[in-house]
Order: sequence, then C-alpha cells, then structure tokens
Amino acid sequence: MSSRDLASVPAMQVINLGLGRTGSLSFSEAMVVLGFGPCYHMTSVIKTGGKDIDGWTRIQRERPVENLKTILSTYKSAADYPIALYPEVCLEAYPNAKYIISVRPVAAWKRSVQNTILWGCRRLYWLSFIWPLGWRIYNWLQEAIWDGQFEGNFEENAERKFEEHVERVKQVIPERQLLVFQVGEGWERLCKFLEV
Repeated sequence: MSSRDLASVPAMQVINLGLGRTGSLSFSEAMVVLGFGPCYHMTSVIKTGGKDIDGWTRIQRERPVENLKTILSTYKSAADYPIALYPEVCLEAYPNAKYIISVRPVAAWKRSVQNTILWGCRRLYWLSFIWPLGWRIYNWLQEAIWDGQFEGNFEENAERKFEEHVERVKQVIPERQLLVFQVGEGWERLCKFLEV
C-alpha cells in the first residue's frame, strides 16, 4: 500500500493493548457488537493465511508505523497479540484512537497462558514441520513473545513482565484516552468510555 493510499484509510478507533488471555477474544467479539468491527486479533493472523507475518516481524524489529497501518487498514479495532506488544507504535499511528488495557489477577493470567497459548505454541513447533505457515507463526511468536517480551523464560518472568506491560501502557497512552478494564467487570464502563 502506497503512502497516498494510506492517507485515505479510515483511522483505527479502538485498540486493546491487554496481553493475550486478558479477555481479548471476548473483547474483539464485543467490538463487533458495539459497531467497531471488524476487530484484528491473533486469530486474524491465521485466518489471513499468515500474510501479515512479515509485516509484524518488521514492526518487531524496526517499529515502522506504515506497516501497522497497512496490516490494520480494513479494521476498526484491534486486541490481543500482536498489537498489544507495540503501544508506542500504535499511539504514533493512531493518536486519536481510544485505548484499553484489559487486566486480570496476574496469577490467574499466568495459569491461563500456560494452559492455552504456551501449550499451543509447544504443539505448533511440532506441527510446523509439516505446515509451513505454522513454522512462520511459530518463529514470529518465539521472537516477539517468548524470547522478546518474556526474555526467553516465561515461567520466571511472566508476572513481572505482565505488571511492567501494564505500567508501560499507562506511561505511553495519555490518561484521557486510556481505560484500564478489569476482565469480567461488564460493559457499562466500556460503553461509557467508547461513547456508545
């Protein structure tokens, strides 16, 4: 997509920078119901046949805003990985968006990641030997999340990195544009924040 094409792309409206397993799939479904769909989610990476992997890899390594706008050009909202990893790039690309960070008790979040995402990634490694897209997704997840965000040791670093991520988002996103959303609290504060 050229720079001229990017200028005509409608701006992203809502971005949830909460990490995976903080209600992001339910959030993405709520965005559609509330009129902010479609919502980009980690499942979108697979649904698009992995066409975005190269763009996310470049964002991970170089942080170019144009790649983010290209990947998200047909979406009104985004949640979960990979978007959650890049609050600074998001704010630069979408300075007028509304931002949410969904949170939950850290110990419960860690257990949930261990039982779902981490478990799935270990299976994805073996599946990747017969599924080329699986190999590309696995490599990106390894670089960006497991080696990147969690510094190569999820078990040891998870709780600290979760708390650091929440604080980083609070530091990066202006307070007037950010809602800290406790998973399970219901829709009232969310709808008020989104003005719907």
